Amino acid sequence: MSLSSIDSASPAAATFDATPMLKKEIPSLWKRVMNVAIPILKFTAVTAAYIINPSLFVVGAVIGVICHQTMREVAHKIQTIWQEQDWAGRMFIGTLVLFSLPIFTAAATFLAGAHCGAVVTAEALKRARERHAI
Repeated sequence: MSLSSIDSASPAAATFDATPMLKKEIPSLWKRVMNVAIPILKFTAVTAAYIINPSLFVVGAVIGVICHQTMREVAHKIQTIWQEQDWAGRMFIGTLVLFSLPIFTAAATFLAGAHCGAVVTAEALKRARERHAI
C-alpha cells in the first residue's frame, strides 16, 4: 500500500496530520531550551572574562557595586545600541571588535565585572527591601 493510495477521508490519513500540534509545540520547546541555554552561555562568558583578566573583572565588580544604578543604565544603552543596528552595522561593529580584540577583551572583562556587581547589588537591595517590608 503506497501513501498515494491513502484517501484523505480515511482514518489513516488523519494520523499523518501532526502540523497543528507541531506549530504549538516547537515554539514552546524553543522557549524552554533557550531558558536553559541563555543562563549557561552567560555564565560561561562571565567565567571566561574572569579567567582572561581577573584584576579587571574584580575592579569592574567593585565599580558595579558602588555605581550599580549607573552601570545598569550603561548596560541598557549598550544593549539598545546593539539591538537597533541593521546587519551592516553589526558587521561593522564586529569588524572593529576583531581588529581591536585586546582592547575589546579588556573592556568586555571590565563591563562583565561591573554588570555582575550591579546585578548582585540590585538583588541584595531587593531582598533587603522584601525582608524589611514583611
